[in-house]
Order: sequence, then C-alpha cells, then structure tokens
Amino acid sequence: MQQISAFAYDDVDKRLRKSLRDSVALNKRVLLVEASPNSQLTQLIFGASTGQEDIERLAVVNSYVVHCIGDSQRNQFFRSGLHSEIERGYRLTVLEQDGSIRKTLTDDELVERGTVNAKVVQQFLSANALSVPDAIQALEDAKQVATQEGKNILVQMSGPDCGPCIRLSRYLADHHELFSREYVHLHLDSRSPHRGELIEELHVKFKGVPWMVIVSGEGEIIATSDADSGNIGFPAGEKSQAHFRAMLERSSQLSPEELDLLITDLNSVE
Repeated sequence: MQQISAFAYDDVDKRLRKSLRDSVALNKRVLLVEASPNSQLTQLIFGASTGQEDIERLAVVNSYVVHCIGDSQRNQFFRSGLHSEIERGYRLTVLEQDGSIRKTLTDDELVERGTVNAKVVQQFLSANALSVPDAIQALEDAKQVATQEGKNILVQMSGPDCGPCIRLSRYLADHHELFSREYVHLHLDSRSPHRGELIEELHVKFKGVPWMVIVSGEGEIIATSDADSGNIGFPAGEKSQAHFRAMLERSSQLSPEELDLLITDLNSVE
C-alpha cells in the first residue's frame, strides 16, 4: 500500500511537517505508527483481510494521515521532542493538526499475551478520528457565508484514500490565498454523512472522484468538472486543464495572470 513507503529513510522532521500539512488539506488527524514494517501492528493497520472487523478498522484508518516510524528512525524522530523518551515496542500517537499530541497508546496497552489487541486499536482509532461535517448542513452553511461575502462555492468531492484526490487537496491548499478570495471551499468525502443526498439535491451526474462543482450562494450550479469526455478528475492533461480553467473563468474574478499561474502549477503537484 502507498502508506508503507512512509518507512523510507528520509528527513523525518520534513516528512512529519508534510503529514501535518496534508492533515489540514484532507480534514484528518495524523496517526504516528511506531513499529517495524513487518510487525504485527503494521500489518494490523495496513492489512487487507476481507474480514468484517478488518474492513471496519481500515475504514477508520482512512480517517488519518498515517505516518510510520521504523525502529531505526526513532532516535532521529524524537529529537523533535514530541515524546519525552524513546520507548521499545509499539506505540500509536494521534496528533492534532497543529502538531500537538492528542492521545498516545503504549505497548503495554496495545499488546496482550504477545499479540496486538485489534479491538483496542479499533477503539483508539475510532475515538480519536476527526469528525467530518454533514454534507447537506455544510452546504447550507457555505451558502450563507458565500452570500454574505459575495463569493461562489467550490465543492470538492473526494475519497479519503484516493491518490488524485489527495493531489487536488494539496493543490487547493497550496493556493489557498487565491481560492479563498473567490470561493468558499467545501471539501466532502465518502466519510461525510448524507453526501449521496446532497448529490441528488444538486441534480447533477456524479461519477468518480475527485469531482468538483461550483455553485452560487443561492445554490445555482455554475460549473462542474464534467467535460464532454467525462469527469476530468485531477486536471493533469491539457484538455482537462483547459476545462478547469474555463470553470474558474466562469465563476471568479481571477485575472488572466492568476489563471496562468494556477494552471501551470497543476503540473508540479506531487
């Protein structure tokens, strides 16, 4: 899985800053997993079993930006001062989006008779996941703000573990100043209650993520990411970028120079 690559031996502090930045863009908290790549805890967090309990646990894991710390990385990592000491064994830590510690689960609490307790892990993850907004109420709130501030609403539909969705979230976060000047940004994913009902309420065809729709403060649809060939997803190609530019031109006061910058920068998003 993609998250396993987080064990790569790079600049640990830099990677943590990136995880915290992603947590804001993706409306998640950061989960630090202190364990070796092939450990029981890692396999439990990233396991692909078809069992119902495992499926439910993996769904909760998707509520986090997962940041893995291998045994050989602990010395480097703990110079950051998050914990007062380096411990042997497993540890799970949930960080708030500002980098402060929300909750820690130690080896003594995680392991029972030599085995990681899956139920304890599930309860810990569920109790500390960041809440997500109700889709219908969030749109109503966004309409009020948009009307008051004379803006339109950029609704971004995502999947919590969708690679192109994460790229789009990073892109929008990188250009927050420009987008927030023109739009109220509403980010919803499959964790958001009543998202399906919201899509029905908008009377749009929705297929695949990432997907975008721009609406006015009165709820009128101005533009969607649906081109003639279908949903453009993350605008990576020339045609999809042209469609995205047209969406912005139709719904904002962005200057040609600002639009040029926004389109050019699509090509540099990781």
